Amino acid sequence: RNMKVFPSYSVYGETSILNIKPIMPTFKTSGKEGNFISVDKKGRILFELSPITGNNINWGEMIKFALSVEELGLMISQLPFHQVRFVRQLNSMDGDGMNGSRYNTITNDESIEKTLTLTPSDGAAIMLELDYMKNGVGGQLPPMNTGESTTAPQHILLQAGEWEVIRAIVQDSIPSLAGWKLLMDVAAKDALTNRSS
Repeated sequence: RNMKVFPSYSVYGETSILNIKPIMPTFKTSGKEGNFISVDKKGRILFELSPITGNNINWGEMIKFALSVEELGLMISQLPFHQVRFVRQLNSMDGDGMNGSRYNTITNDESIEKTLTLTPSDGAAIMLELDYMKNGVGGQLPPMNTGESTTAPQHILLQAGEWEVIRAIVQDSIPSLAGWKLLMDVAAKDALTNRSS
């Protein structure tokens, strides 16, 4: 029977809940017999932040932000000593956002940026904030017809232990998200097969 697996890690804050989930890489075959495998698209980690009101989690107001393997590497190399900010310019005309197609460069002055900011705090904690900005001013509404949450900014204070778990998950996931781990395993098996034949 086919099992579906959905790895995730959650942190409950005072006003928000953070979920992190992998977006797995995709692979492609090439060659006359389709016997060459390579990475088609590298994976990412999706950060989802949803507001909490009382005992209720408002999933409908979730803000999502996916980081590439290179951005994940930058994040864990800079924190907990330096602030890190990632920016996406939103375009209401493109895609569903899950594969990154919505995040295209817009050159007009009316563009709204979605930002993920991680800031060192007291006691080795990390403040994570998702917001919409225009000309450097936060708390903006996203463009219409994007399906983006209108509740912003949203933030969560990650305590030192929570941040250490996230850092370890991210660091451990990078080789798999880059496609390196799977392809190295396949290459090693291929090398053993060729040696024994």
